[in-house]
Amino acid sequence: MRYLVILIVSALFLQASAGILPFSVTADVTWNSKYVWRGLPCDEESVLQPSLFLSLTGLTAGVWGNVEMTDVNELTEEDDRMGAFTEIDYYLGYEIDLLLAGVGIGVGYYDYPNTDVESSAELYLYGYAKVPFSPTVTIYQGIKESEGMYVSVSGSQDLCSMTLAPAISMTPALTANLGWGNKVHNNYNFGVDKPAMTDLTLGLTAPVGIGPVVKLTPALHYSMMLDEEIKDLYEDDTNFWGGVSLTASI
Repeated sequence: MRYLVILIVSALFLQASAGILPFSVTADVTWNSKYVWRGLPCDEESVLQPSLFLSLTGLTAGVWGNVEMTDVNELTEEDDRMGAFTEIDYYLGYEIDLLLAGVGIGVGYYDYPNTDVESSAELYLYGYAKVPFSPTVTIYQGIKESEGMYVSVSGSQDLCSMTLAPAISMTPALTANLGWGNKVHNNYNFGVDKPAMTDLTLGLTAPVGIGPVVKLTPALHYSMMLDEEIKDLYEDDTNFWGGVSLTASI
């Protein structure tokens, strides 16, 4: 899977460079004060998360990574994670625009270099409506290592649009994501052997557009675990973190 994504991204990039195919490229580097995934704190201290995605008439291929910036997860003297990738995700998907809505399908392959975690993979299916708050429902089905199902209901809403200077604008937005996992998913990730609502994440972002290509986005996030049995497994069942992203799209 990862080699297929790398091959597709490389082929599309070469053809775009030659002017053969009209498609978009989005490169991003994000710093976060911690890494939280589906309510689960994966890294308690700062991380750097670069990504590269290429899209062509509905087809999207991309790579996302997580680099640990501290030694908080180093368990032994030989465990050298600081400054190293501890997760690399490969994505391949296709989306159809239905005028007032959209649907998509894809696959993600998750690799965990420099750790003892086994690689995993998921199929995903999503749909969204082009209405206020852009409600989106995404279903993830594990197909490797963990075969559980996770369902997220998410959305975002722009609050306003402000012009800060010529060619510079800011559009603050609220985001929310509500997650549910089935018995297999929750047992694998949390050790709780039942289906349950797992997490709620709220966010405030303030993307600043700098010209037509570059965007700088500071963000704040608050996440809480919802199920009482899952909460009991952690000393702190809430997480608060901030970050900033630098994105270029062409």
